[in-house]
Amino acid sequence: MKLSRFRARTLVVMVLLLPCVVSGQEEKPIETDLCSLIAHPKQFNKKRVRINARVESAVIEGGTWLEDAACKPHGVELSVPDSIRTHPEEHPDFKALDDAIRLQGNIGTVGKKITATFTGEFTSHSKRPKLVLTIEKVENLDVKIEKPQSKMQSPTGTDTVDPQTGNLHLIIPLGGHGEIESLG
Repeated sequence: MKLSRFRARTLVVMVLLLPCVVSGQEEKPIETDLCSLIAHPKQFNKKRVRINARVESAVIEGGTWLEDAACKPHGVELSVPDSIRTHPEEHPDFKALDDAIRLQGNIGTVGKKITATFTGEFTSHSKRPKLVLTIEKVENLDVKIEKPQSKMQSPTGTDTVDPQTGNLHLIIPLGGHGEIESLG
């Protein structure tokens, strides 16, 4: 079977260009954990990484970071590139994370536990913020709204509700100095 000159040249060009196409593929991220990033920042500096972590956010004060109970109190700041921030509709994974932080339950992460798998470029700086993960992908997002722990939200065993008036009768212990009774 003879190949025409055109087909033969096309085949040669394709074979020669193949290494260029392959080398242009995205680098596979390094699978690691948050504590390793914190303990060995130079080893991971300017590398693509993939980690599982809990998100903490103080939306009003500013700042969103990743935490792991195993290496607290340290964390890694989460940075969102302008390309994602300006076109969130093109990044449903980021939008879901942003909605979890801002729209589900309280604003920020008070009263909720948000975990996910994050892929992005990790950088280590000499100035604050020292450790930063610039996200490119969010996967396995899990949001759990925690039940309130405030005693003010439900009567205790010694508190009673008057069935006739509906008033709450509170008994407040004073730590060895008696009690205060209040009809509210």
